[in-house]
Amino acid sequence: MGSPSLLVSRLETADLLGVSVRTIDRLCDGGELRRQKVRGRALVVRASIAEYLTRSAEQAAVAEQPRQRFPLRELEELKLARGAVQPRRAA
Repeated sequence: MGSPSLLVSRLETADLLGVSVRTIDRLCDGGELRRQKVRGRALVVRASIAEYLTRSAEQAAVAEQPRQRFPLRELEELKLARGAVQPRRAA
């Protein structure tokens, strides 16, 4: 069994990432992936795919962190203090 190639076709890269070949072209144009021309073929550098996946995973982890929320009671008290709202009636 041979070692994996350092360059991957755009179609194979698209299959690996689950996107279209056009998206791979956009990622290359935007600098997210690196490509190299070999005999007129645009091939994607395998290491750049791993780097892209690592960056994407890190960005997803940051995006999933819960935001600090203001407790509702404190928010209502603040609004009351500023006279922005009328106090709620007890039920």
